Amino acid sequence: MADMVRKRRAKGGAKRSMKGTANPNVRLTPKQVDQIRRVYAKGAVTQQTLAAEYGVSQVQISNIIRGRSWS
Repeated sequence: MADMVRKRRAKGGAKRSMKGTANPNVRLTPKQVDQIRRVYAKGAVTQQTLAAEYGVSQVQISNIIRGRSWS
């Protein structure tokens, strides 16, 4: 079990606790997240457009904007 956790192969707790760029599955950088929030706040672009531009889902963009992820 310790080997599994050390190699980040654990399901659930160990993998889910990695936040931000520590998570090996991360697709965005903190700089991109800030940029997404600034651009969306100006009202010039939709969440769908941002999602397509950054290669993530619209739901992920919504979570970023609301502060549910990348808080």
